[in-house]
Amino acid sequence: MLEYISLLGEPIANRYQTVIRNIKGASNSFYDSYLDLLEETLKQIADDFNVPYEEGTTCGKLIRKDEMKVVMMGMLRLDEATYGKLSDYTQKVNKHKHHREKNVSVDIVTNYMKVYWKTSKPYADYMGIKAENEYDETFFAGIFDLTEKENKRLKEEAEGLKDEVKALLEKNQLTADQVRNFQEVIQRGQVQYHELEEENSALFQEINALKDIKINSLEAKLNKAFDMLLSLEEAVKENRALSMAVGDTICGEDKFKEYIAKAKKAVSDTPHYVEEGAEALSDAKSVVDAVNTISNKIIDKLTK
Repeated sequence: MLEYISLLGEPIANRYQTVIRNIKGASNSFYDSYLDLLEETLKQIADDFNVPYEEGTTCGKLIRKDEMKVVMMGMLRLDEATYGKLSDYTQKVNKHKHHREKNVSVDIVTNYMKVYWKTSKPYADYMGIKAENEYDETFFAGIFDLTEKENKRLKEEAEGLKDEVKALLEKNQLTADQVRNFQEVIQRGQVQYHELEEENSALFQEINALKDIKINSLEAKLNKAFDMLLSLEEAVKENRALSMAVGDTICGEDKFKEYIAKAKKAVSDTPHYVEEGAEALSDAKSVVDAVNTISNKIIDKLTK
């Protein structure tokens, strides 16, 4: 939502991103950042339309200037009700800044951002920048308090991975390097963060590190299992040939050759099943599942 903001210039775009972060964090700093965004936008409009104002002019004073009112309501065709809300919201934000008496809520966010959209869209249209024709309040409602929700999800995922890697460690299925990496992950996880965004970033790194340890351990086990399977190739050929030789005493030479060809083809298909098993690993709960996939396909082929 409000993707056109990035085209209004870096100062406005940066302030908008600050607003978004505060919405995601359900932070009362939303009020301060909203006023900064509104003031930066109105001053840029004033500059473009040659509306004079002194350095240090506040957002409220700029809104009360007759010249600004002419630009906003006359040239940009902003409706009177919305222009009135600009002044009203500015006063409410200033009251919050001085008294800290108002907590941010999803309704406040969606209402305030609707007024900003109504204010900035005519300016974007005037500048030839395509802006959304409809205000989507579900976007802002959807990201409200998202940082904390994401924090809870990441913590749960990290704890689950830690338990899985601990289980591998207890079974002596980790290399020395993997054990050392796991210990480093645990140590980094003890760091305390003041901002949820920083903690979420650290959790992302922790999760990726844990996944690497787990995947590397599973790959090592799977490679070992592959080697074991492939080492059985010759034994499979010999045993199958012997079995068919016994059958030849009963079935005759032609049938014997047919059986031998069938056995050799089944063994030659082994790499194909290995590849299928490797692909299945991405969905498998453990290496055992993947190895079973390979083994079952080979056995099924040989016994047909």
